[in-house]
Amino acid sequence: MDSARTRKAVGVWPSSDCSGSSKVLGKLLSRRVENQDGAGPWIELIGKAGSTADLVKLLGRLTAGNLDAKAGLRAVHALVEAKRLQNITPDGGKDGIARLFNAADPSLQAGALRLAGLWKLYEFEGRFQRKAGDASAFAAVR
Repeated sequence: MDSARTRKAVGVWPSSDCSGSSKVLGKLLSRRVENQDGAGPWIELIGKAGSTADLVKLLGRLTAGNLDAKAGLRAVHALVEAKRLQNITPDGGKDGIARLFNAADPSLQAGALRLAGLWKLYEFEGRFQRKAGDASAFAAVR
């Protein structure tokens, strides 16, 4: 798929039926070589039209540290979008999300905290409260 068609797909898929889009996306993703910088629109496409299996794989890459900080933040946003648009929460990865609460990048920390709240991971409530009360934490994290 050339870049113009890919950019067009990013805008078209959210408004179309996701079931057909998810199948096409799954086939495209199976042929992609994954890189650490998350080049291309693939992370966003997974959030908008990916299957549960695609989201589990993205979550695994995120929590294993297989994405750089910028791509990791894009992955967090894609997981938020998947919950918002498709009401999908991938299984597993709770411990990995918890590790991201202390990531070096404050934006990634804030994104992980937002994601855990959106997924209603109540077992981390105490950690949320500690982060919110930590005066030394970045404002975006509090």
